[in-house]
Amino acid sequence: MLKNNTFIYLLIPFVFISCGQEAAEEQTRVSELPTITPEKLIASESAGDFYFDHLGYFSIPLPEGEFLLPDRSQSRLYHLNEDISLLSVAASEGQGPGEMEDPNFLTLSSEGGGLVYDQANSKVLEFNGEGVYENEFVLPAGETANSTDIYQLDESLYIVVFRSFEYLGNLDSEPKAYLTVYDKEKDAYIFTREISDRAFARNVIDGEPRGGRQVPFTAEHLRAYNPKDETLSLYWSGSDEIATVNADLDTLSTISIDLHSEELGSEEREQILDDTPDGALAEMEKLLPETKSIADDMIIDTEGRHWLHLNHQSEYEQWAIINEDGEPEKIVQLPEDSMLLHVSRHHLGVRLDHHLFALFENVSSGN
Repeated sequence: MLKNNTFIYLLIPFVFISCGQEAAEEQTRVSELPTITPEKLIASESAGDFYFDHLGYFSIPLPEGEFLLPDRSQSRLYHLNEDISLLSVAASEGQGPGEMEDPNFLTLSSEGGGLVYDQANSKVLEFNGEGVYENEFVLPAGETANSTDIYQLDESLYIVVFRSFEYLGNLDSEPKAYLTVYDKEKDAYIFTREISDRAFARNVIDGEPRGGRQVPFTAEHLRAYNPKDETLSLYWSGSDEIATVNADLDTLSTISIDLHSEELGSEEREQILDDTPDGALAEMEKLLPETKSIADDMIIDTEGRHWLHLNHQSEYEQWAIINEDGEPEKIVQLPEDSMLLHVSRHHLGVRLDHHLFALFENVSSGN
């Protein structure tokens, strides 16, 4: 599947058998949890003289309250302070050292700085805790899959996620992705685990698949770097357990999530089907779930708490804070259609729309 693998083996998705309706009724409902709406501290459409055009979907909190924020369409990475004032352009457009063309994915590094994955050049840029560029390396190419995100869990070991899009052009294939361990010193992938990927309804025209669209509310593998213990959390969102793995993809621990999922309403279902092309309608009807997966995004804060973006209907974007024992503590409500990009001790970084960024107060306990 990928070049330079020494072996490949299967990782069974974290799917667990339900204990039935009685057990589901005992789970904590979102409406039973305390709900907090954080105060917006500041918002801006620009950094210095640079106006945002199309902000990315991730940002990197730095130790002293500063952060790194990407503008994907302008191929820039901004180093900003708590007033959203420009400290520097940490990276700009280009193919040379310290330059990038598509900052597709950002995450914290094990050194307290950040990693930026430049999808266009298949390279990873490394920044220190002061937001300064230090180094970069190019990822070896996959044979049948494209890399999408990367996590540093050791001085030289990284976990790279590859997704295969063969499914969209092959009726005999299933959605799948790969967790791959990359050894930077050897410049090689040393092993891979196959995982299930999110469901797509293929658009079939004259018997041939022509792309497709994601099936809303279905389960998918969510991943987040844990800065507290330098591990990676993996969560198959159709289950009730989150697994923690190390750089060797060994499972170190699991936590059970006590949170009730929501049924897919008839109006929601009808709207989804109305928006589906005729060629994908049959698969969409077959794949739409009766019950929504619990969440579609995950972030871990500096205290090791998991923030899950819920699939529940609401006039807000709802994030459930799950403590290290798997117990839901509270619901944080952010403006509708916003995206939570980072959680730091100092603030929440929120993308309000494609060119408006805001900082909100961090309302989680312990901060």
